[in-house]
Amino acid sequence: MDKETLMGMLGYFDKVQKVTLKAIKMIPEDKLDFKPTPEVMSVKELIHHMFACERVNAQGAKKGSITEEDYKKELGREFKILRELISYAEEVHKEANEIARSLTDEDMKKKVENFFGVEYNPFLCFSDNYDHHWHHRGELYVYMRLLGIKPPFLYDHKE
Repeated sequence: MDKETLMGMLGYFDKVQKVTLKAIKMIPEDKLDFKPTPEVMSVKELIHHMFACERVNAQGAKKGSITEEDYKKELGREFKILRELISYAEEVHKEANEIARSLTDEDMKKKVENFFGVEYNPFLCFSDNYDHHWHHRGELYVYMRLLGIKPPFLYDHKE
């Protein structure tokens, strides 16, 4: 895929991101450690995971590789309060967009190696972020419903 297609997708992803941030801001501080079942991520861990993966994939698209160490380093960060998570999410998404804008058409043709032993192009790093985000936002909405919080509508057509 070319850069123009990527930028179009990311423009839409910005709208998706705004709704996700709206949902995150609705979660009470004292519910960040909530887990629907013991074996799944907490609200805080889920949000952190969503955006850690966005950062690692975007950085990987630029440098040409994604390692397990990249993920471990990013997931090693600690967040105590909701405001920290929100700032992190905003920072990561902004950085990912800046990386995407910095890629040239030549960069878009390069291969990105990941620690699963699969090679793909940079477009798929961002496409994966998009799919990954939707998947985990769906989980977040289920968590919110279990907490008695009505999540925002899936889309915001006003912005």
